[in-house]
Amino acid sequence: MMNNTTKTDCRDMFRPFIEKNFTQWKPWTATCVRSSLEDFFIPQSDTVSGYAGAEYRQAFFKYCRVSNYAEPVRVWWRNDEFLKLEAEFPDIYLPWPDGFNTDDDVTKMDYSFGNAVFSQAELVYAHKGIALFLNSDYDKVIKVTVFLPCDMEFYISGIRVSTGVREF
Repeated sequence: MMNNTTKTDCRDMFRPFIEKNFTQWKPWTATCVRSSLEDFFIPQSDTVSGYAGAEYRQAFFKYCRVSNYAEPVRVWWRNDEFLKLEAEFPDIYLPWPDGFNTDDDVTKMDYSFGNAVFSQAELVYAHKGIALFLNSDYDKVIKVTVFLPCDMEFYISGIRVSTGVREF
């Protein structure tokens, strides 16, 4: 990935997410290095080590405060390059903007959230770099993940966090 991205490129890339302005969503093109992330997100935690993707590749994240989000946003990176942003309970409702309404562009997947499994409620627009995780009524986004555009294979193997239902 390229490392000559400017802070302006990164600011322009993150702005629609920060402002929750998904009506004009455009796939990201810039690759931002980890050091530039703290220019836009206020860390609320130490660095946490985690795994992203079905291949359980190591990645890191920090919980960060973002003014338009009630809950901290997870800012993920791998090899010092931005990987994705994840926001839970972002107060986003459907219908989604027109550019996202075609079934040809979306891959629907099952996902678990806490102890619940939601059938076909993870809407992945891999080539647009965004995934929406819907509630059981399919009318509210309970998590949004944004990332650099990719194919579904890479989304599953390198970005998606797969957590099964845990039994106690």
